[in-house]
Amino acid sequence: MIVPGYGETAETWFETASDLIEEGCTVWVLDRAGQGGSGRYATPRDLGFTPSFDPEVAALRELLRVVVKPPPGTRVVVIGHADGAVVTLAAVRANGLRADALIVSSAKLAAPLPAAGFLAAFRRPDARPLGWKPWSKDLADDRRAGRTHDAFRGEVTKAWMIANPDLRLAGPSLGWNKAYETASRSLESSPGQITAPVVMIAPDSRAAALCARIRTCRVVPLAGAGESPHLEADRWRKPWLSSVIGVLKDEAARSNGLHELSEKTKD
Repeated sequence: MIVPGYGETAETWFETASDLIEEGCTVWVLDRAGQGGSGRYATPRDLGFTPSFDPEVAALRELLRVVVKPPPGTRVVVIGHADGAVVTLAAVRANGLRADALIVSSAKLAAPLPAAGFLAAFRRPDARPLGWKPWSKDLADDRRAGRTHDAFRGEVTKAWMIANPDLRLAGPSLGWNKAYETASRSLESSPGQITAPVVMIAPDSRAAALCARIRTCRVVPLAGAGESPHLEADRWRKPWLSSVIGVLKDEAARSNGLHELSEKTKD
C-alpha cells in the first residue's frame, strides 16, 4: 500500500507500482483526501485543503480492512512518502492498521507553526497563504523544483495534471498546514505507540529524531538524492527500489537491502 506525498497522485507512482507487481506484489495506491482523484473540501479545486489528517488515516485503515482484505498470512507493507509518512505512521499506532513493516521515504514532519499562522488557519481553514498561485502549466515540475535529478521522471506528475484537470493541485491552504502540524505533533508525543518495523529512507531532521524514539525504527541515508527517490535517476532509484523490495519480501531480505543501499550511495 502506497501513500503519496502532498501534490502527488496515484499516477505518479505507476512506474514503481509496475516494478513491484513484476516482483509478485499486489499494489494499492491511496489518493489522499483533497488530492489526486479524490473530491475536494474547498474551492478553488487546486487549493490543497483537508480539515484534519484523521480522514486520511481512517481511509488507509479502511482501504486495507474493507477493500483489500489481505488473506491470512499475507505480508502487508505500507510505503509512505514525504508528509504521507505522517498518515502512514499514524495509521499503525495502537489498535490501528495491522502492517508487517513500514517504509517511509523522505519522511517529513511539519515544523511548529507560528502562533499567527495557527490562528489564521483556525479562523479561515481554506485561506490561501501569502504568495499562493493557482496551478498552471508554468509551475515547476519535480526536476525544476529540485525533487529529482531525472528529466523524464521529473515531468511525470505535471504531465498527468496537464492531461487530467481533476488531478491538478497547487500549494496547500493554511488549514492544510495546520492539519499537517497537528498530526506531526501528535506523532511526536506518542512514538511508543508505533510497534511495527519502520525503515526511514533519507528522512528530514524531525522525522529522524522521531525514528530515534521508535524502538523498531532505523534510518537509512540516500546521499545526494532529491526528495522523490521513486522519481530519481537510476543512480539513486535502483538502490532505493532494491531496498523497498527487500522489505516487501521478508525481514532477512530487508537487512540485505538496507546494507546494499548504504554501500551503493557512499560515493
